[in-house]
Amino acid sequence: SPPTRPPSGMFGQHMRTQSSRTSISLSRSSMQGGPQLSAALIIPGLETIAESKEAKKNPALLQAAQKALDLCKGNEAYSQPRAILEPLRLGCETHSEKLVIPALDLLAKLVSHSFFFEQSSPEGQPPLADLIAHVITMSYTENSSPAVGLQVVKALLSLVLSSTLLI
Repeated sequence: SPPTRPPSGMFGQHMRTQSSRTSISLSRSSMQGGPQLSAALIIPGLETIAESKEAKKNPALLQAAQKALDLCKGNEAYSQPRAILEPLRLGCETHSEKLVIPALDLLAKLVSHSFFFEQSSPEGQPPLADLIAHVITMSYTENSSPAVGLQVVKALLSLVLSSTLLI
């Protein structure tokens, strides 16, 4: 028999409760005219990374996740997109499925919502689009699960379709 869906009232109520908990929004300055992005999109993924066993074993990952969380909570995430990318990169480098999947999922969402934007790359640093492409592609190995493969495809698709990142 086909799977059943929860009654729409229950699902809608859950979503309202969850979305009302976090009302922080991240926005670029009005000078840049960028979109607003709710921290509810970013914070859960970063918390998953920060609370993982891998983060407890890897101080650089834990520190990067905490810094990104602080930037989001302080409404400064847009000013430092590379700092938001760093815990995602480090999470993908672990090749732990429990960390790679949420990291790639968040990365794809951020790319789709035009979060990553830089006027120009810092001197001596590759463009943000190149870094993101590298993070995504290095996440997949011949031993990766189909779930990781799916997230890689979704993240690459969001990158290719991005209007703010040129690859």
